[in-house]
Amino acid sequence: VTTTPLASAAGVTCVGTSCSIANLPTGAYHMDSDLTITSYSHLAGSHVLLLVNGDAAINTNIKTPSDVGNLLVLAAKKNIYIDPNVGKSTFALPCINSSCTNLEGIFTAEESIILQSLGDTCAEGETPDKQLNLAGTFITNSLKPFKVGGTGIFQNRRSLCAQDANFPSFTIQSRYDFVPQLTDFYKAPSVRWKEVNP
Repeated sequence: VTTTPLASAAGVTCVGTSCSIANLPTGAYHMDSDLTITSYSHLAGSHVLLLVNGDAAINTNIKTPSDVGNLLVLAAKKNIYIDPNVGKSTFALPCINSSCTNLEGIFTAEESIILQSLGDTCAEGETPDKQLNLAGTFITNSLKPFKVGGTGIFQNRRSLCAQDANFPSFTIQSRYDFVPQLTDFYKAPSVRWKEVNP
């Protein structure tokens, strides 16, 4: 697969490793260092693969249209960090449509995916973290089954303080429209069987 340097792609503005990404056409793009996404808009009908040779930090909502033909895959060599300001201050249960989602895509890290928190703010006046709503997939320890002994995990450091009893700080919903657009390598096999009398 031929990849394009992300920083030189049309619609991308980078200052150091912080990049604003707008309307990338279908293709594979790479960043040879860490990447911080400060803004993102998805071009309708495009399949975008972002390869990060380091940590990826997401500091903005990422929306991928639900029409057929749209796909975003972000793959990090190390960790993916979700900024505490990505999310919603009004909590929902369940999050059933794109009006309440904050991240839409397939996000994969060879190490961990970490939902960052504002800190221990509950004891200091009940300032809760934002609720993060994902439409798509988080994959940690992504080299498995090709490598054993990985230590990557999903870390949810967020708290809704007193609202933890009523709402989750993280929700996830499926984006089935992504599945047919993946290569066969990522698709789970479908097996049918039936018992036949001897």
